[in-house]
Amino acid sequence: MLLLQLYEFANQAGINDSTYELAIQLAGLQADDHVVRSIRTQKNWLITQTLSDLHKSNPNDCLLLLVHLFEIAEQRVYANECPESCNHWWHRDLTDQRVVDDILGDPKFAYTSMKTDDKFRKKPGFWSRLVARFSHHTGE
Repeated sequence: MLLLQLYEFANQAGINDSTYELAIQLAGLQADDHVVRSIRTQKNWLITQTLSDLHKSNPNDCLLLLVHLFEIAEQRVYANECPESCNHWWHRDLTDQRVVDDILGDPKFAYTSMKTDDKFRKKPGFWSRLVARFSHHTGE
C-alpha cells in the first residue's frame, strides 16, 4: 500500500511538529482536519487500518499530506548527503529522463545508490518539482 510506505518512509526520515505544520500548509489542509488529526495522533500499530479508512473517505487529502510529510522530512536528510555517503536510490532526480530510463530498464535499480550512480546530478528544488509534477497529475 503506497500510503503506508509513504508514512513509514516519512517516519524513518524524521517527522516532528514543524514537519507536520509545513506539510499541512503545503497540502492545503488545516490542523483540525480529520485526515490530519487521524494521521498525526494514530499509534503506529493501528496506522494501516487508519490509512485504509482515510483513503476511502479522503484519498486526495490523505495522499497529499503523506507526500508532503515525506518530502519535507526527506529534504532534511537529502540536504546533508553526498554521493560518497548516500545509500538511498530514491534520491535520484526523477525529472532527469536518464534516471527514469535506468529505473525502468534495470530490475536491480533499487540496489543502487548515489555512490554507485555515475549519472546522478543533484539539482536544487528536486522535491518541490516532484510534488508539483504529482499535483499537476492529480489536479491539485
